[in-house]
This record gives sequence, structure tokens and C-alpha cells, in this order.
Amino acid sequence: CNPDGGDYDCTYFKCPGSTIVRSSTGMIPVNLKYTGHSWDCDCDMETWMCSKENTEPGRTPMTAVAKFTLTPATVSVQYVYSDGKTAKTDNKGTLYVEKNVPYKITYEVLRNDLGGASEMVSDVIIDGKSIGSCNPDGGDYDCTYFKCPGSTIVRSSTGMIPVN
Repeated sequence: CNPDGGDYDCTYFKCPGSTIVRSSTGMIPVNLKYTGHSWDCDCDMETWMCSKENTEPGRTPMTAVAKFTLTPATVSVQYVYSDGKTAKTDNKGTLYVEKNVPYKITYEVLRNDLGGASEMVSDVIIDGKSIGSCNPDGGDYDCTYFKCPGSTIVRSSTGMIPVN
């Protein structure tokens, strides 16, 4: 990665490339190998705002800083359903996830007798939070999935996320 700009820009440059890493210990070792650099920037170690050396009091001199964005790479597709021939208003289930990892949850519903104007998913509740309704297009017997407009970000301390 060879950032553009000058020595005293003290801004972050997004380098190309990414990798998928799994950690059995909960730690990922990192080694920043730089060539031809020196101290030109000072940073606030709480906000990570940086400026040209010796221009902002209280900032810490830095010779190398890299900002890493870690996103869970595993996509988990799970189903909540009610089987049988008698329809119910409440169709509850649980999503199982890794503890304390944030997940963005989106959803699709089966086009199953949802063709009429009054036939719809009136609300979806994930972890006690409503993410809205969903009124799929199509016919009663399409039996295909419709991507609904709502989403939420959830972090579970138990590894289970209740859904209704």
C-alpha cells in the first residue's frame, strides 16, 4: 500500500485488499511493516484524530498507525417458521449467534397466501425491537421468497436472539 498525499496530511488512506481470518484465541497478531517513514504526525489516542507533529497540545507522537475494520465474515442463514395447516398471528423462534458479536439482520418471507391486499406480515420483532411490516408482491401460490425492507443490528450476550 502506497498512500497518496504528503508527509503532514495525517489522515487515513484506505489500502486495497482484505483477508478472512479466524482466531482460536480471540486475538489476531498484526505486524505493520513500513519502509521509509518517520514521525510526522501526533494523534489523540481516544478519538484517533491526528495532526501535523507539534501542532496540537496533548497528542501523542506516532510513527505508524493503521485502522482495522473487522466484520464477521460468516454469513448465517436461519429460518423461523410455523408448520402445519392452521395459520397463527405469532410465529416465534430463536436465531443462534456468537455471543457479543454484532449482526446485521435482514429478512425475506415466503410468498405463501400473501397475495391479497390485506395479507401481509404486519410486524417483525427481533430481540424485542420492531423492524416493521412487510407486504410482498406476487400471488398466493408463488412459494418464492420476497426480500423485505427492514433490518436491524443486534448483539446478543447469550448467543440467542428471539424473533416473532
